[in-house]
Amino acid sequence: MTESAPDTWFKLRLSGPLRARLEEEAATRGHTLTAEILRRIESTLDGTDNRVSKLEELTGDGDWGNRALWDNFGRLYDEIEKLRAELETTKEYAGVPRYDPD
Repeated sequence: MTESAPDTWFKLRLSGPLRARLEEEAATRGHTLTAEILRRIESTLDGTDNRVSKLEELTGDGDWGNRALWDNFGRLYDEIEKLRAELETTKEYAGVPRYDPD
């Protein structure tokens, strides 16, 4: 819809609790219920466009995306190994026999 297009009526069914939340937010902002609903729809659409653009930008760069994933997995692996070593040390201190799958 362009700025010059006429406004149109749209029927919308809201649950009581949702309407109450929206009315409360509208009152806090000094808006009508309609203005609050329109503000939220517009901000959602604007935010979606920005999020989709950023996601496309990140996933479009396969090298960066793969490197970032690899770095994250590397950090997780290092943390798991550190925790595993701490667990073995704790078990040895407590006298628990070491688990050897072979």
